[in-house]
Amino acid sequence: MKKGKLLVVSLLSLLGLTACGKPATSSSVSSSNPTSSESSSPAEQTLKEKYNCITVAQGIQFASQFVGKGNYSQRTHIYGKIKMITNANYGGMILTDGTNDIEVYGVQGGSDGSVFFDHLEEIPLAGYEVVLNATFNTFVKNDGTQVPQVYSGWLVDFKKGDPVSDLATYPAKTLAETRALAKGQKAKVTGIVSRIAYANGKVPTGFWLVDGNSSLYVFGRGTCAGVKVGNQVTVIGIKDYWILDKELNNANRFGYVGSSQLASTYLLENDHATHDINLDFAEKTTIKELMKHRYNDGDFTNKIFKVDSYVKKVPGSGFVNYYLNDIDGKTGSYVYTQCNGSDFAWLDEFDQKICTVYLVAANAQSAASGCHWRFSPIVVKDENYSFDTSKVGEFIYDYKIKDLFASSYAGDPVIELPSSYSDFLLGFTGATITYSSSNEAAAKFETNAEGKTVFHAYPTTTSTDVELTFNIKYGTNPDFVKKINITCYIPEVVANAKTVAEGVAAEKESQVTVRGIVGPSLVNKSGFYLIDASGAIAVTVASDVFSDIDMGNEVVLTGTRTNFGEVEGKAGEIVLLDSILEVNLRGQHNYPTTSFITDRTLADLKDLSVEEDITNNVYVVEAYIKRVENPNYINYYICEDGSDNEGFILYASSGKQYDALLNDYVGQTITLEVALCNWNKKDHFGACVLSVTGEDGVKHFNTLNFRK
Repeated sequence: MKKGKLLVVSLLSLLGLTACGKPATSSSVSSSNPTSSESSSPAEQTLKEKYNCITVAQGIQFASQFVGKGNYSQRTHIYGKIKMITNANYGGMILTDGTNDIEVYGVQGGSDGSVFFDHLEEIPLAGYEVVLNATFNTFVKNDGTQVPQVYSGWLVDFKKGDPVSDLATYPAKTLAETRALAKGQKAKVTGIVSRIAYANGKVPTGFWLVDGNSSLYVFGRGTCAGVKVGNQVTVIGIKDYWILDKELNNANRFGYVGSSQLASTYLLENDHATHDINLDFAEKTTIKELMKHRYNDGDFTNKIFKVDSYVKKVPGSGFVNYYLNDIDGKTGSYVYTQCNGSDFAWLDEFDQKICTVYLVAANAQSAASGCHWRFSPIVVKDENYSFDTSKVGEFIYDYKIKDLFASSYAGDPVIELPSSYSDFLLGFTGATITYSSSNEAAAKFETNAEGKTVFHAYPTTTSTDVELTFNIKYGTNPDFVKKINITCYIPEVVANAKTVAEGVAAEKESQVTVRGIVGPSLVNKSGFYLIDASGAIAVTVASDVFSDIDMGNEVVLTGTRTNFGEVEGKAGEIVLLDSILEVNLRGQHNYPTTSFITDRTLADLKDLSVEEDITNNVYVVEAYIKRVENPNYINYYICEDGSDNEGFILYASSGKQYDALLNDYVGQTITLEVALCNWNKKDHFGACVLSVTGEDGVKHFNTLNFRK
């Protein structure tokens, strides 16, 4: 032990330093280095001189002597300026001297470090000068990289610094004015903190600010330090629109402009008081309407709305999803979380209740299948919601009928309609619905053999306008009557459309209009296989197209005929890219399989080369289903047998996308309709399963992207 102490002292001596034998405080500081105290009068002393501190550069050199977990120096004082707060919970930060930076693992307050950083009465922020009574070591990362650091810093003293040299260039703005700014413009805003957002590890990463007239999301881990709900704060920052890097391509494809926020922020003032949060400005709407909102509206995200919402908690494996649904209990989305739901445990008391919810659309998750709004609740109130049964008719029309009908029909939709409706969540039963048409030669309602009401349309090349009437009766309520106008016609584009085979044969990068049956879903892409008697082709579409189509519909599409991912030596994926739905001819058709190849084995498919332009072929084969699950991923394979032969990996962002279709067949050999694919320039084919047929002879389809 004595040798160890001598070694530490020797290292300190080499640096011209002296280790502190006991913690120093702002009122009791070691004076082991008298030169600084003698060089200046007390009034002129800097923080560095006052506490006999080492510099950041010296700290880096000092820390390099203590490598690995558990190998720490004795305590000494270090001075620097906070460059960045990296963790507002436990005081992770970066100290700088303007040239050199050193990471600080954590900072605590009090003479013995007993006060956690986020419990300090006043928290030092970026730009502050600080003195820490610190231990040092060098952290070794998994890849062997060595990072000198302050391991434990006890906050001795600090001095508020100037956050920026050009503070005057940040004009004072209201939150509404700031929301309207272009990306890159500066602003200084003041408001009340209404809710704090958390990143992984439940680290504060931003907060929603309100001022009685509008709302704004303020991003910045350092800016969050010491901020509590109800505080009035003043912040400077730069207007931005955030999109997760890995989602940029999909966001651009579907027109999502990003989450509106103030970034590159600095907290100027915090009154540390608790103010009432005024949300009277929030627009009253419904979850259903919010879900329909377009993605290219930069002023939509992080704007607070007031809704009646059914809150639902759904536990998963290692996570919890909280859903904010409309009063139908179904229409909605889950809450945006970076903490597997732990940051929203406060919603538990509202589970399975219809509550008054003030919320924002925090962002739109952007995937290959499209963009999907994710909400963040700001305030939730259980106000003993009671549905007004005088509005039964209006509710049934808005939630159960309206979205079943299109404005025009070029084919028979064969829509099955409700003739009665009860809702036990809202507390009413026995409502009845009847339907009528002004022109039954063009469109009519009939009762089928099962006694269900079905809507038919009979379009011709002549455009015909039809008025449809819906009559909803409930108890003693006056009848709720709603009329809509539809048009029945067959557009000219139908007659000019090409077959699928003609679309496949079309010149690359040309615009092609193709007619066919909507077949099974693509996986990890927003689209499906378009199939007719002549062949099949992958088609990608915007995600909202799936609200207008279903598998089995006959459609006409226009897209770019291309080989996606084609490079030298790899043919890529034959696809109608970014296709537009010209017309849905409706119907409930079985897609034809006459073009499918049935005389190949899986072994034959393995011999095929990615140089061959064959991704439009659909094969019918026998294959063994294999599922491989690891901590970081799930993959499905179709194999020749149950040996270690992996066969073809099924193309997916996660094997979970295939669970609904294939999980019941794992370990079995079954019949598959499968297309080979190569979307991402691989040296081997992946595969997409269109359908499976088990021993019972029942065919099950891949309907991943379909909503109905």
